Amino acid sequence: MKGITGFNKSNTLLNRVRTIVFGVLALSPLAASAQTDASMSFDIDISLSTQALTTINETGENLTMLVTYYGDPSPAGKKYVNDIGTVELVSKTIELNVPGEPIHVSGHDITQSRLAWINDSVKVNVNLYSSRKASDDNILDCDFIDDELKNVVSASPVPMHCSLISENRQSNAKP
Repeated sequence: MKGITGFNKSNTLLNRVRTIVFGVLALSPLAASAQTDASMSFDIDISLSTQALTTINETGENLTMLVTYYGDPSPAGKKYVNDIGTVELVSKTIELNVPGEPIHVSGHDITQSRLAWINDSVKVNVNLYSSRKASDDNILDCDFIDDELKNVVSASPVPMHCSLISENRQSNAKP
C-alpha cells in the first residue's frame, strides 16, 4: 500500500515524525458505547505533487485532515441540525505526520444513539489542508471526499491528491 506518495526514509518530513497520531475516530475512550461496525471504516491514500512535497520538506509544514460523519436529519434529529441543514455525528481534526501506508479512518466514535438522528445513510466529508506551521495561509489544494459512506467504503483506499495552490490544479471530489 502506498500511503503518501513521494515519501521515503531519506525525506526530512518523514524523519521528523515516524508515527501518526491517527487511529482516527478511534482516539476516544468511548469504545464500549461506540459504533464498532467495520462498515464505518475506510482508507485514504494521499499523494503530493513534486512541488508540494518539496515545499513541505523545506518549510516543515504538515497536513491536517478534517473528517466529518453526518447525515440528513430524521424527526429525532431535528434539534441537532447544524447551520448547513445536516446532523453531524462526529467530527475530528487530525494532524497527519506523513504515514507510509494509507490512513485508516475507523469511525469508531459514532455512537449507536446518534444514528437515530439521521435519515437513510451516513455520509462522510474529508478535507485535507496544510497545518499552517510555516505560513498563516493554507498552501495546498487537495482532492476531497463528500459522499455517502457506503460509496467511500467500497472505493477504499480512496486516492486523494494535493498540490500547491499556486500550481492551479483542479481538486476533485472523491471517490
